Amino acid sequence: MKTEYSGLHLQKQGSIWILTQISTHGTVNWQMPILDQWNQCLNRIDELSIEGSCLIIDNSPGEDWCCGIDMQWFLTLEQSEQEIFQERMNQLLLRLAALSIPTVACMNGAAKQWGALLALACDFRLMANQHSFLRFTDLKAPITTTPSTTAVFTHLTSSPALWQLILAGRTFTAQEAVQANLADAHWPDDELFHESLVLAEKLARKHRSSYAALKRALRRL
Repeated sequence: MKTEYSGLHLQKQGSIWILTQISTHGTVNWQMPILDQWNQCLNRIDELSIEGSCLIIDNSPGEDWCCGIDMQWFLTLEQSEQEIFQERMNQLLLRLAALSIPTVACMNGAAKQWGALLALACDFRLMANQHSFLRFTDLKAPITTTPSTTAVFTHLTSSPALWQLILAGRTFTAQEAVQANLADAHWPDDELFHESLVLAEKLARKHRSSYAALKRALRRL
């Protein structure tokens, strides 16, 4: 089963959902329509997932995994529009973090800016040795904080390295991210998807409601 959206491709292989982020320009940037597409995909996953499901989020070969907000577009918005977009984006991150099935970020590319937070919203992160890194540098642009912003940073990770990632703007390679507990494993690029699938199939065998309850407790959601 496959479902096509502009910028996202959702398919199911057995019990495993695979959500691929697609860009024709080498990067995946978010504007308002992409948030709608994400929610449509998550609605479909919620509706059709059965016991023994898992979600892998990956990217097309040769592209960044996700770059978050399209800042060139974002800075053209009025402040009220920026606040609306940031609130919707935060709610999407929290929805993904609380999803009732396991989630695996298969990162064969860079996760930049709010794309790094998308990765942290997944339960597990597997990164490619050569082409994957985490970076957050959006403090060069205005960010409006709301209660959901606080929730995002509170619930996505407990790693002390979050301060280095968010406030200092440090770039974490795949190896450094694993050492800092921002990622779970790194693999050669050509083995990454296979290893992500192996992990997803293992996680899919977990009791769904028990897994969801414990995940939300660990994230304090």
